[in-house]
Amino acid sequence: MSLQDINQMQQSTGSLASAIAPAVQTNMAPQQFAEGGIAAADKSIKTNKIAQILGNYFSNRGIPMDVGMQSVKKEVSEGLKLVPFEDSVMGYKMLKPGVAQVHFFTIASVQELSNDIQHFIKELKKVGVRTIYDSEPAPVTTTTLRESGARIEQSDIPKYKFKATI
Repeated sequence: MSLQDINQMQQSTGSLASAIAPAVQTNMAPQQFAEGGIAAADKSIKTNKIAQILGNYFSNRGIPMDVGMQSVKKEVSEGLKLVPFEDSVMGYKMLKPGVAQVHFFTIASVQELSNDIQHFIKELKKVGVRTIYDSEPAPVTTTTLRESGARIEQSDIPKYKFKATI
């Protein structure tokens, strides 16, 4: 599934964050097979996986779940797309044509995250993104980008810590 497919899915369902927030609550009853068959069930599974990964990210950083999810909900309403792959999620928002803000969330090992980032880079290139910014890049992010041939620079936008040409 490409970024374009996921973007279309998120646009057709409205706010993904509103679907994510209840999924991270504990004691959640098992879900029934979604109406609409396998496609709807697949969407539900992806939403739950995104919630699990984001929940882990917030927990590991001491961010209260409600605060973290509220922040994600706000960003989604402002154009953030959440793209799952394996045990990682890429959040990205187009800043202008060819330029995106990105951040990677994961429950994977460093090696798995490196592989996931390489996948996300390919997906970003497919939709025309050539420059990315991140405000909190993990060391594995910059290392993987460099190993993939990206040019890492000091950000020219103050709110981001780095800029990479992919």
